[in-house]
Amino acid sequence: MAKGKFEHASLWLVEPPPQPYVPPYYLPPHPLPLPPCSPPYMPPSPTPGPAPPPTTPAPLPPYNPPPPPSPTPSRNVVVIVVVPIAGLVFLGLLAGLFMLAWARRRREETTTAAAVVEVDDVEVAHHVRAEEHVVAGPAGEMLKVLDVTDEVDVHEHVVRHERERDDVVEREG
Repeated sequence: MAKGKFEHASLWLVEPPPQPYVPPYYLPPHPLPLPPCSPPYMPPSPTPGPAPPPTTPAPLPPYNPPPPPSPTPSRNVVVIVVVPIAGLVFLGLLAGLFMLAWARRRREETTTAAAVVEVDDVEVAHHVRAEEHVVAGPAGEMLKVLDVTDEVDVHEHVVRHERERDDVVEREG
């Protein structure tokens, strides 16, 4: 071998696949063709005699098919039953909410027939207070500090009076 060339040897032996099994060729037992055979022997036909009476086959018993297998419960049945019931419950809930809203609206129409008079009494007190102080600053000089306090007090008193209005006609349902 030349310098720098390496011989490559495979560690995996690859064998060719086995040949399929072919049965040996069998020669016929007689290499020569056989002479043709004569027709088979047939006995002479008997003389016709009186025909036997025809027999009727026995009637078959009636056929009773086996009963069909019982169905296994499936999830489709549950879905088919539960979904419509849930839909009806949901529609009933919506109808109930609609009727409650209708009753509340009707009640508000009858209560707005009375006029409401409101009297507002508001008291406002505004106080401003300013104080001046002299303090020492960071470098030692004297500084003026102004302290302002602003107070606003609001007191509200509302009085409502209901009076019947003569121009409103109550609706009858």
